[in-house]
Amino acid sequence: MRDRNYEIYKREKCKSKEKFSIVEQFAKGQIIYRRGNSVMNVFYVKMGSVKLVNAKGGKQYIIQHIINEGQYFGVLDLFTPSRKRRLSAYSINNNTVLELIPLEVFEIKYKNQSEFTFEIWDSIRNLREESEWKYKVYLSDTINERLICCLMRLARIHGERVPSGFKFSMLTHCELGEYLGMSRQSITLVLNRLKRGNKIEYDRNTIIVKNELITEYHQESTSNLTL
Repeated sequence: MRDRNYEIYKREKCKSKEKFSIVEQFAKGQIIYRRGNSVMNVFYVKMGSVKLVNAKGGKQYIIQHIINEGQYFGVLDLFTPSRKRRLSAYSINNNTVLELIPLEVFEIKYKNQSEFTFEIWDSIRNLREESEWKYKVYLSDTINERLICCLMRLARIHGERVPSGFKFSMLTHCELGEYLGMSRQSITLVLNRLKRGNKIEYDRNTIIVKNELITEYHQESTSNLTL
């Protein structure tokens, strides 16, 4: 009887603690947390996207991960001895909406809700797959191949189907460079070349990867990269 009552108590405690999760909205480029900050929350992306970056020196950054809607982040920092943030987090979009889950709430849900635990590990798996994908991209022979591979991945993850291809919110040229280890000038050069070739359309806010480029990408027999 005691064990059963204790399990009921834990479930009720978990439900009550969930009320203390906070939902906040972040503007484009707004800092969510900085590298070295103490871990206070785990984050869930309800709307928009977030970039996790590592300082390269001065004002230069390398984007290690892009976190999408429906994913958790800030979890792996819990497994460091110091429980300090290993990377900094910034909002990519205007009106990025995040749920901030305090550590006590997170630990209760993680121990008692199997579906929540599965979602956490699924987010961690996505980070690992992204790291493996980026490693393959860095082995590309040309900057053209590297950027096209990135556009294909972004189209698959973020894209909305339109008659001419896939449309999604555009990262800035600087952000694409930080993500792929390329200069902003190289990004602009390749994007303009693809635009002149009628392979993409883009403006400051959105990009359309056209069907012609998608078909060419999948028919490229010499490429060892996957979407």
